[in-house]
Amino acid sequence: MAQTYWDPANLLQVTDNESPGADIQCVGRAQSAFGARCRWTVKEHERAAARSLVTQFATRRPGAVTTDELRRLAQYCLCQYHGRQQGDTVSRWTRVVRRAAEQHDRLLATARAEQRLPTPEAEDVVSVKLEHERALAAAGARSAERVGALEADLREARDKFLSFEKSYVQLRALLGMTQKENGDLSLRAAEAERQRDALRERLEKAVDEAAANSDAESTQQSIAMLEARVRDLEGERASLREQLTAASDNAVARQEGVDRLSKAVEGLEHDKASLQQELKAASHELEGRQTETDRLSKAVTDLQQDKFSLQEQLKAALTRSEDKQSAVDRLSRDVDSLRAENGKLRIDRHTAVDKLDAQQKAFDSLSNEIDSLRLENGGLRADRDGALNSLKSTALERDAARDEASRLAAGLEQCRTELEIGRGRNAELRERSAALGLRVSTLEASVATCSLHGFGVWFGRQSRKLARPSRSRTAGDGGGAVPM
Repeated sequence: MAQTYWDPANLLQVTDNESPGADIQCVGRAQSAFGARCRWTVKEHERAAARSLVTQFATRRPGAVTTDELRRLAQYCLCQYHGRQQGDTVSRWTRVVRRAAEQHDRLLATARAEQRLPTPEAEDVVSVKLEHERALAAAGARSAERVGALEADLREARDKFLSFEKSYVQLRALLGMTQKENGDLSLRAAEAERQRDALRERLEKAVDEAAANSDAESTQQSIAMLEARVRDLEGERASLREQLTAASDNAVARQEGVDRLSKAVEGLEHDKASLQQELKAASHELEGRQTETDRLSKAVTDLQQDKFSLQEQLKAALTRSEDKQSAVDRLSRDVDSLRAENGKLRIDRHTAVDKLDAQQKAFDSLSNEIDSLRLENGGLRADRDGALNSLKSTALERDAARDEASRLAAGLEQCRTELEIGRGRNAELRERSAALGLRVSTLEASVATCSLHGFGVWFGRQSRKLARPSRSRTAGDGGGAVPM
């Protein structure tokens, strides 16, 4: 019996009686009975067709039932008065089938989740195995029927051959008897010929003796007796010839029958040989089917082993997936901590930028002071020129003014040197700020692109590098405090 997946007869309200001969009421709605179900029963041939369709639906999943099939079932389940309700019936049944398909899929998913049903791969393996078994059983049945038919034909041909062979032997015996009778008749005919010749000779002798003795009466009697004897011999000869002709005809007819039987026997022998060849071919085919059966059984066994191995691999994959999920969780926590540290680094960067801004402001104030010094230097130069003009008369005043000018020039050069040192310090601070910003950007890009494990190792190294104390710069290598 085929496997059933659901009960369409009850769900579609076609019938609740599983008996093959039970009646099926019309599924239409009677308006005169306030929409109740019609009480008419469908015809017998329509009832049989409806039960056949319902049985087919039961052996398939609900989702595989089409609207055309439901329309055919509605044609069989509606009486002659409610045929116009076919569309409404199909719509109602379509909704029922859809809900049944959803429920079936939900139950299958629940059962698979609880590991009470095999996986789809295992179902495919089982279905392939069942199909192979059904095909093998059908092939075995066909082979058995063919072998049985061939054996029956062979037995029938053997019986015919035996009967023909028996008839052939009988005809051979009759032919031998006929040939023997023909031989006897030939001997009797030859004996009659000899007797006739002897009588003819005796008659001639008697005629000669009668002519010699001149005894007419005795001669006449002897001649009459001899003539009567000759006539008897002629009649006997004619009858023997007729018998010989009839025997020859019988022999020819029997020879023809023997020839026909010989041909029939040859045909039967040929049929026997062909049947034996067909029987051998059927035996070889049966052996091939058996070999195919063994191969399919082995293939099914291999598929089952593959199914078990796949299940084990699935379990191992699930275990690995759980391990990877735990590793991902750990890495997520590490990423969160790294993001927190990245936030701290951003705060430090903003602090460094603020410090650089303060230093830039100090540099601007220093530039303003340098400008004021330059203005003072210009005033000093003007004073120096006035002093030189006023002290041209005396060399001492000129030398003093020259010394003062040299001192002012040295002070100006010192101011220029300090200004260059301040500019170098400012440029170094800007470079360090740019390098720090580049390093922070590199850290952010590395956090976004590299793998979590490698990023952790790399970030640890970078953190250790950043944690190292920087070498203090002195005035000898261009460092030192920036003059305010």
